[in-house]
Amino acid sequence: MTFGSKDMCPLQTPHNDPLVVQLKIAKTMVRQILVDTGISVDIIILECFKKMQYTEKDLETVRVPLVGFGRHTTYSLGTKKLSVRVGDKDNSRTVDVNFLVVDILMAYNVILGRSTLGVIKAVIEPYLLLM
Repeated sequence: MTFGSKDMCPLQTPHNDPLVVQLKIAKTMVRQILVDTGISVDIIILECFKKMQYTEKDLETVRVPLVGFGRHTTYSLGTKKLSVRVGDKDNSRTVDVNFLVVDILMAYNVILGRSTLGVIKAVIEPYLLLM
């Protein structure tokens, strides 16, 4: 796989920016999705989940402790399987992702972790901020 000048977006280099993307999740375009190869689960915040017209009643109850959010342990409210479309309309793939829903404030609506990145066979280029 190679990347050329047409793949470059306007970046100020050097940089240490996170890879942030937008994806269609459950028929809703969601922005501010952090691609994180250091986390093993997929997370969606409750506020974003509710904007997709879901409620806490739609969750399967699973209380999973998550360590690392503000140096505290946070528990998920539950889990929900949602369809995620990766790519543009002409060249995309849709996969079902089992999200942990958390009620916390963070800069991102979703964190996409290693499990889904492996399923979609994502190749990440941090320097170019491409997936």
